Amino acid sequence: PCRNSREYVPLSGVCDGQYDCTDLSDEAGCCNTAIIKGMTLKVMAWVIGIAGVVLNFVILTRHLLTIRKCRSEASLIDRVLIMNVELGDLLVGAYLVAIAVVNETSHQ
Repeated sequence: PCRNSREYVPLSGVCDGQYDCTDLSDEAGCCNTAIIKGMTLKVMAWVIGIAGVVLNFVILTRHLLTIRKCRSEASLIDRVLIMNVELGDLLVGAYLVAIAVVNETSHQ
């Protein structure tokens, strides 16, 4: 049965790629569907994700090691704000890698 309505869908209609319930619950939680479809998008997710993690980690580490060289408060604030952006980019890269991993492992 559909979750939020009184509709009933045969088992052959569950997780078949077509929405039969008005609340779309017959396709929710289907583990055999890919998050990223198409080889180009899969490759780009891996490349951009890994590059985002590695390069931002290197730059963030370098900035952390040289933060003591800031001579003024304004310079220190600028460095901290830049590091904040780098950390955000690193986390976005990690999230993209996590999506790529789940995409490869969940639909097989």
